[in-house]
Amino acid sequence: MKYVTLALLIFVGTISQAQVDSSVHSCNGKKVLKVAIVPAVLLTTSIINYGNHGFYSSVDARNDVQKNFPNFHTKLDNYMQFAPIVLVYGLDALGIKAQHDLINRTLILAKAEILGNGITQILKYTVKEQRPTGTATESFPSGHTTQAFISATFMHHEYGKKSVWYSILAYSMATCTGAMRMMNDRHWFSDVLAGAAVGIFSTEMVYLKHQYKWGKQSTVLLPTFNQQGVGMVLNTTF
Repeated sequence: MKYVTLALLIFVGTISQAQVDSSVHSCNGKKVLKVAIVPAVLLTTSIINYGNHGFYSSVDARNDVQKNFPNFHTKLDNYMQFAPIVLVYGLDALGIKAQHDLINRTLILAKAEILGNGITQILKYTVKEQRPTGTATESFPSGHTTQAFISATFMHHEYGKKSVWYSILAYSMATCTGAMRMMNDRHWFSDVLAGAAVGIFSTEMVYLKHQYKWGKQSTVLLPTFNQQGVGMVLNTTF
C-alpha cells in the first residue's frame, strides 16, 4: 500500500511541477487544475480501492468479473488501445479535417506517448504490483489502459469540437480496453483506474503546453549585390 501511496505522490508532484512550468510558459494555472481534476479523482479512487481495501476493492471487482465472465479471453484489447489514433488520421485523410495540422498533431501525440508511457513504466517498476494471475510484478498501472486513454484524449481534442459523438466514441473504446484487461485477468480494478488517470493527464498537459510553432513556414527572396554582380538569396524558415 505504501508503494501505491508513493505513486499518488509522484502524480501530485507531476501536477505541481506542471503548474510551475505553466507559469514560465504563460500557461493558465487554472487550466492545469481543470485538466487534473478527472485524473486526480481516478487515481484517488484507484488507491482507495487498492488490493482488498475501499468501498469496492480490486479483489471484489476481480471476483465479480471472474463470476460473470469465467471463460472470457480476447486479444482485441491489444488493438483497441490504438483505435482512436487510427481514426484521427483516417478521418483527416478522408477530408474530415482534424483540429490541428499534421505536424503539430503528430508532435503532440509523440510527446503524450513519451510522457504517459514513461510515467507508467516508472510506476510499474516502482510499485511492483503482482498481476491477478500471479505471473508478473508489473501490474500497476495498466499500460494498455494508459495507451487507450492517451488515444482517446487525443481524438477528443482533434474532433471533439466537431461533434461530441467523436469524444464519446473515443472514450468508450478506451473504457472497453480497460474492461477487457480486467476480463482477461491481466489487471486489477485499481490498475485500470490508474492507467486511465495517467493517460488523460499526460495528453491534456501536452496539449496545454505545446507551442504550435512547427509547420509554420515563411520564405523571403532578397536581392544581393557584390563584385561578381547582382544575385538573389532565398531565405526559408520553419
